[in-house]
Amino acid sequence: MDKVRRELANSKEFVAVSEQIVEVNEAICEARPISPLTEDAPPTGPGAEKGGSSGDLQAQFASEVERLAEQAASSLAATAGPEGLAAVELAIRTAMRKLGGSLLEKLLALDTGHRSHRIDCGSAHLAEFVSYRGKTLDTVLGPIELNRAYYHCSDCASGVVPRDEELGVSHASITPGLAAMTDRVGAAVLFAKGRDLLAELARVTLSTKRVERCVEADGKAIAAAIDTYAACVATGEVVPLPPAGAILKLYVAVDGTGIPAMPADTAHRKGKGIIMIHRR
Repeated sequence: MDKVRRELANSKEFVAVSEQIVEVNEAICEARPISPLTEDAPPTGPGAEKGGSSGDLQAQFASEVERLAEQAASSLAATAGPEGLAAVELAIRTAMRKLGGSLLEKLLALDTGHRSHRIDCGSAHLAEFVSYRGKTLDTVLGPIELNRAYYHCSDCASGVVPRDEELGVSHASITPGLAAMTDRVGAAVLFAKGRDLLAELARVTLSTKRVERCVEADGKAIAAAIDTYAACVATGEVVPLPPAGAILKLYVAVDGTGIPAMPADTAHRKGKGIIMIHRR
């Protein structure tokens, strides 16, 4: 009985925390209200039908979290030992991830990116609204579907998707949050190993090629930003702040020991290669 009482207390605490999460999500919804309909904005569309109101999302989220809390409390009361706790941990994570993905999808559906019948294409031309188009995004919460307003500029002969630009997913199918995680594992280990780590630790499924493309694209963007900053420093447009103290010594290091080489290439040479040969 004491154990059941403790688990019930834990359940109540979990529900209290869940209510706080709901309040945060409600604040997010209120901070991005639905744009009022105008003559240029159609009253219905994929986003409007799918999204619902922020109040509806709050009620759905609260109901699902409360149901999850009850199931978790029952599982803990019925299962003892570290195996039971591990199972409940993974079950909660899986359920909350699925619930979070559904919530994120519905929150994004509240704004399809339809601003008016015509918008600036970015090159001093007017792009006309064509239709709503779907897109699958991989997120840290799993894949979601995003419906956005698509515009076309006849002068530029190109499409414009304002919502993609606002969310930072133009010409990309991975969200910035997941891209940051992918960059971290891609910089630490081989791309294939990074793919496995994402699947094992974050339950995110990406191909090795997608991990590679994401890491290389972000790496090129960072390198371009560094080059731009260096050029601005060289021309005097940007003046970096001086160091707090005097720099007495500078070091320049070159690391080429990790370059793949055949045993014959390292024969009779000192360094990493000869050590590897001796270990064999």
